[in-house]
Amino acid sequence: MRTKPTIEPIEKILDNSEDFEQDLNRLTNVFIKMNSSDSSASSFYNLMYSVNSHHCALKSNTSDHQLLCLWTAIETLLPPNNNDSLIENFVSSISPFLGREYIQKLIEDLRRSIKEQLTEAAYIDFISQFPSEYNETEKIALCISLTEYDHSLQELCDTLGKNSLLPNRIYQLTKKLRKAKDIEKNFAYTQ
Repeated sequence: MRTKPTIEPIEKILDNSEDFEQDLNRLTNVFIKMNSSDSSASSFYNLMYSVNSHHCALKSNTSDHQLLCLWTAIETLLPPNNNDSLIENFVSSISPFLGREYIQKLIEDLRRSIKEQLTEAAYIDFISQFPSEYNETEKIALCISLTEYDHSLQELCDTLGKNSLLPNRIYQLTKKLRKAKDIEKNFAYTQ
């Protein structure tokens, strides 16, 4: 019994689908219309190469090939930097964009955990201690970042008890968010 040889995933990198060609032509036209004096042929090539790499990742059947194509798409968009390694360049260029809302996510996760651990009445009592113009996540941020709410924070930790890991998480976030220099040091990649 003879079987037809399979095509390796890496050989599927070139996609000739008409839809992709139409999308690429539309993007090219938009880029040309937006073309300004400071854009060059190389930036246009980098953008098109990145879009093509992204498209190949979406069409790939293997996770290895998808990851390789996505990394290539991102790497193509990085600004040139001769002083840093490729990874350092990636971290300094892309990571701030990806982590912009990291602190907010940490505080929102903390709010959800507190709400799950407390009874509904206890949670409402705790949240109502803070100014009403803020939403619940902002109230948690106030509580852990401002020293004027230390009493409320201590009451919360006492209510949660010593067996919960939540008081330790609250303590760690409080320690990181109390001073501007600590925020910069602990969350520098979110800037």
